Amino acid sequence: MKRAQRYLEYVECAKQEIRTAEHMATVTYESVNDPKFLLTILRRVESANLLVMKAMLAKEETRENTQKRGRNETYEELFPVWETKYAQECNKETLQYLQQTHALLKKHEESPVEFARRGNIVLCTEEYQLDIISIESIKKSIQLAKNLTKRVEWGLKRG
Repeated sequence: MKRAQRYLEYVECAKQEIRTAEHMATVTYESVNDPKFLLTILRRVESANLLVMKAMLAKEETRENTQKRGRNETYEELFPVWETKYAQECNKETLQYLQQTHALLKKHEESPVEFARRGNIVLCTEEYQLDIISIESIKKSIQLAKNLTKRVEWGLKRG
């Protein structure tokens, strides 16, 4: 892939991840009706978020004619760099959304107790703090990911 167009490919991949997550949330989840499936959808949303951040950073690298980052960056590596450069361009809700989405997946990985209840996934920490993942929160995450991707795509094509 040409370096100059790498950021556009990241955006297209992010849009595909969002379309897949949306289909999973509105069609597949309705027929499967298994709360554990919510985590799979959330992973797709997280993947889209990472791709959007990579697109913004890749566009900057293209402008500066540098290549500082590799292709397989994790959220922990990517978010602090992205936040430093672009936090002022994003609203507070977007930053919180990005952090919360990642935090939920991290809590899922570290959670000693996790169970399904009333169509939701309940994550419980060792200190008995609860986090709930519902289809409603997933749909909101998908919408926020769509909005972020549209804004980033518009900004990248514009300038």
